[in-house]
Amino acid sequence: MSIKLTSKQYELLSNAVQNRIKELNDLLNPILIELEEHNNFLTEYSKIKLTPPEVFYKNQTFETLSWSKKIIQVLEEKGKAMTANEIVAAIVNRIPGLAEESSTRSSVASLLSRRTGKLFKKINGGFGLIEWTAKKFN
Repeated sequence: MSIKLTSKQYELLSNAVQNRIKELNDLLNPILIELEEHNNFLTEYSKIKLTPPEVFYKNQTFETLSWSKKIIQVLEEKGKAMTANEIVAAIVNRIPGLAEESSTRSSVASLLSRRTGKLFKKINGGFGLIEWTAKKFN
């Protein structure tokens, strides 16, 4: 089946199709540019050997860790739930010159309170890591 068009009809149809092609290219080009940028990023960074965060934090000295990471390390090493006072004592024992001041105690207590449910959880009256189950300590 063929369609017969006058030259004017063909010209109008041809212009309409060319305009639609331009519109589609205008929509598609930014997406193709972004896609190329993402591919370039992945190609560039796949060549770089990245250090996983847990390896980085294990290479840091205990003194330079954040308070959250200090608490996590103390709990991991003890392998059991601990009270805030026990955690503070363990941290103070590991950092020369850090006194068991109220500021240290309040920093640890504040972090345990704010991060309970995210990093830590209450277990048998103490604090443990969120991934620990209460069954482990019964």
